Order: sequence, then C-alpha cells, then structure tokens
Amino acid sequence: ETFLAAGLEYRDIQPTIHALALRRPLDWLNKTAAFWRSRLGELTVGSTNMAREAEWSKDFFIRSLIDNFNCIQTTANGTMIAHRQGAPSHGRRLWGIDVEPTMVSLMHICPELEAQVLLYFANRSRASNGDIEHSLPILLAPIFLARTYLDATGDKDFFQKNPNVMKAMQKIMDDMLSLKHNKVALFSTKYSSDGPVGCRYDYGTNLKAWFACVSFGRIHELLGNKEGGRLFTELADEISLAIDANMVVDGPFGRQLSGGTNLDREEDPFYSKTGYLYYDGEDTSSML
Repeated sequence: ETFLAAGLEYRDIQPTIHALALRRPLDWLNKTAAFWRSRLGELTVGSTNMAREAEWSKDFFIRSLIDNFNCIQTTANGTMIAHRQGAPSHGRRLWGIDVEPTMVSLMHICPELEAQVLLYFANRSRASNGDIEHSLPILLAPIFLARTYLDATGDKDFFQKNPNVMKAMQKIMDDMLSLKHNKVALFSTKYSSDGPVGCRYDYGTNLKAWFACVSFGRIHELLGNKEGGRLFTELADEISLAIDANMVVDGPFGRQLSGGTNLDREEDPFYSKTGYLYYDGEDTSSML
C-alpha cells in the first residue's frame, strides 16, 4: 500500500504520518467500517414486484454517499480545504454548483461536514471570471447549504456563533435582487453552471431563486427575525406567480414549461429568442 502526504514543509505532514504509523492497516479498516456502520445505520428497502431492483437502489444510494464523502477534504480538525466533484474540465477550481448536491446528500449522515462546507463557500460562490449575472445558480449555493443544515440539525447557534455567514448570505440575496426585472419578479443569469442558459430569465434559475427566498425566509424565521422571513416568503410567492404567468405555454400535450423568457429584453444575441422551447436539465433536475 502507498500513502501520499503533501505539505509546504515536512513538519506540516509529520503529525499525519506519525498518526498513520500508530495503527496497523487492519485497525484502520476496522475503524473505517465502524464509522460507516455508525453513520449509515440499517437502511431497509422493499418493493412488491421489484425486490432485487430495490436492493440495487439501496446499494447505489450508499455508494453515492461514500463517493460524495470522499469529495470533501478537511484538515485534522475538520476545516474544509478541498472539494473534488464535477467534470474534469473544472481543473483546480472549487465548483459551487457541485458542492450543493454533494452536501444535500451527505447532510443526512455527516451534518458537521455541511457546516464546514458552508463556512468555506459562504464567501466563495461567485464566479471568478464574470460578474454577478454570470451564474445565479452558483451564487445561490450557500443559501441551500444553510437551509438543509438547519433543517437537518436545528443548530441555530451555528449562525449566531458565525455572524459572517449570515452577512455573506445577505450579500448573496442582495446581489440576486439586483438581477430582478424592474417590473416582474424574475431574475436574469447568463450561465446555469458552466453552460449558457436559453433565455435571460431561465426557468431552472428562477426555480432556484424561488427556493432561495423560501429558504432564506425560513432561516430568518428560525433565528427570530419574523419580518425578514416575511419579506422573502412574499417574494417567493411573487416569483411563483411570475413563472406561471411567463413560462407556461401550450405544448403538444397540453400546458408545459417553456424553459424561460426574455420578457422585454430580446435584443441580446447571447440568449435564445422567447418562444424557443428548451429544458435546462442540469439545474432544474438538481433543484427538484
């Protein structure tokens, strides 16, 4: 077997090498197995006519959890230092859009990791090579991390002990509000993740904007700020109505989602013309 340790100086890696050497490989395997038994518990699945397929789904779920767990790298004290998930083309970049589904999965077994991911990404969800409008879905990722962490743990003290997280999320929501159409509660973006959207006011993006408002409103309410919660909950209702009014059209099988709209801003050749039906599967599916 081979161990790789990296550090700027030998003293950075010496404690880790020492800790590894204190136990035999079998001890480490047993500790790892005990960790997963304690976190996974006993998962039971069943199906009347597809028992074997149900067992496959359980195996797939557990394998996904372990894969996502291995994507999060921390220091010995639990501080996040790396996240390796997503397409190889992302290279050395930390990809906020991918850490979101990673942690939505892991929060059920390792909520303490989600707290560390939130601390890291609270101020790191902006695209390094574009403006605020570059990718609204990536910008909003910390809001979903905060909501799922709070739902899973009820740990309100985390936000009170880390006021910079709330400050960072408020800045994210303020940036989102700056992208709102001047008359309609829809928000613009250029890219969903690393791919361009169809229309300026994209359905998948605005679905995420809706859930960001629902989530931030919920966070405010749980932290005792009822007025802040009410404002974002009302905005979420406006977004829902705007989607129904501007992104639902007649299709071959009845009423359907159009994919997006440009409203009164058709002049930019970057976007498809309103009326071109499309489906942004990546963000719509991850949001659902």
